[in-house]
Amino acid sequence: MRRYETELEENREMVTEAKQFSDRVMDDSLLRLTGLITTSAEKNLVVFNSLSRMRTDVVRVPADRLPERFALTDAATGADVACSGCPTER
Repeated sequence: MRRYETELEENREMVTEAKQFSDRVMDDSLLRLTGLITTSAEKNLVVFNSLSRMRTDVVRVPADRLPERFALTDAATGADVACSGCPTER
């Protein structure tokens, strides 16, 4: 029984260590990605697609997280982005 408990504790430590490592890698990666984003706006909403294919999913942002007046622009094309609930006046 003692050996089983020791093995369980070792497994818990490995899981904890793996989680810490993956969190550190994710944090470093996000810092590098955000460092590559250049915008001229004071506040920005960045939607990142981590897949290797195009996506058309809906992005939902709580209304209390958005300013009263805002505009959405595709940074790659410069085109306005349609959104539900966006102010009609820009």
